[in-house]
Amino acid sequence: ENDPAKKQQYLEKINSSAGLLLDLVNDTLELSRIESGKSTIHEEIVNEEEIIPAVVSSLRPSAELKGIKLETDFSIITNHTVKCDKLKVEKIALNLISNAIKYTPEGGTVKVQFIPGPKDFPKCDYSLVVEDNGIGMSKDFLKHMFEPFSQEKREEARKTQGTGLGLAIVKRYVDQLQGRIDVKSTKHKGTRWIVSLP
Repeated sequence: ENDPAKKQQYLEKINSSAGLLLDLVNDTLELSRIESGKSTIHEEIVNEEEIIPAVVSSLRPSAELKGIKLETDFSIITNHTVKCDKLKVEKIALNLISNAIKYTPEGGTVKVQFIPGPKDFPKCDYSLVVEDNGIGMSKDFLKHMFEPFSQEKREEARKTQGTGLGLAIVKRYVDQLQGRIDVKSTKHKGTRWIVSLP
């Protein structure tokens, strides 16, 4: 192909396909590690401001590119240290926030914040909330959202690429870390995730 514009178009498609394939391979391998009991917990003492805010910073350019407002409120965790598996917590946040950006149309809002932990889960001081006003999920899909390779077949999500493994990995990590994950979602109105970890 001699046309530079077409060449660029082809290269972008190749790059996008390669990225999706890499995600699929990595997520499949990770899910396999978790389910075979090979995924271990590596705890360390970290400042919470080093985890979630860093994940948000890495995703901000993709939100801006899509014309989505990414709001944060981390005021509750000032100078707060925790003992956790940093990589797993980052992966949980990365999957939930990137999904929120992915499934929120242009002009929408994604909010990431910490709130006090649930009273009936005293091991958790703070919960992570990821909320969007995107396309939401149907009641039927909510029953299957944590199943591997499950993706809701909707016209609004037709152009959105994904492996269908992100939420499955999130749920297994939360379970492995002895936490809990709650979701409220309404079709065409948005989704609110609350992750509570000890």
